[in-house]
Amino acid sequence: MIISKEFAQKIVDHLMSIVQYNVNIMDCSGVIIASGQYNRINTFHQGGKLAVDGKTVVEIHADDVHNFHGALPGVMWPINLKKRLSV
Repeated sequence: MIISKEFAQKIVDHLMSIVQYNVNIMDCSGVIIASGQYNRINTFHQGGKLAVDGKTVVEIHADDVHNFHGALPGVMWPINLKKRLSV
């Protein structure tokens, strides 16, 4: 893991105080390690995995949610830390 779950949660909490939207951070395998929706932590997010694998932004719209396991509408941006990707 690139960053600890605890540090990831601090990032999520801070970002949510600014953007007023839910924020998730996923690891390289697409598992949510931090979230404003605590019940989603440790669950798989297919959109996050696609963003990491493709090294690209993935947008999931409400009408596409059924195509992505564990996803809700939103945008996944890959985060490159120490030449390793996360979302």
